[in-house]
Amino acid sequence: MDNYIVQSRLGMPPGALLRIDDGAGLLVQVLEGEVWMTEEGSGTDHVLGPGQRMALHRGGAALGHALRRSVVRLSSAQPEVPARRITLRSNRAGAEAMLHQRGGSALGHALRRLLANLLTPVIGPGPIG
Repeated sequence: MDNYIVQSRLGMPPGALLRIDDGAGLLVQVLEGEVWMTEEGSGTDHVLGPGQRMALHRGGAALGHALRRSVVRLSSAQPEVPARRITLRSNRAGAEAMLHQRGGSALGHALRRLLANLLTPVIGPGPIG
């Protein structure tokens, strides 16, 4: 069975975090490196090396963390990308890159994110009350 390529060669530096929301049906294959994968609601985590792959079976969030410099391929048996959203954060301080978002524009996503950040309460050091 042929798969439709979603991302053919996605580079992930060490510590990068790949997040796939509602990606049941997506296949994650490690081409180089080593990636730790987990799915929301699953009691099992996987460490994938070169040539290994994992099919996502659950809704919710799936996370992939590059344990070292890695390259992954994302594919789907369906012509449409099954995931609602796919993002990559290169490191803790790095910006989140939107790789895919179903039913929305990048500008709309940026505006929603800005609004969410403005409305999020800021908690800092100091006494409460």
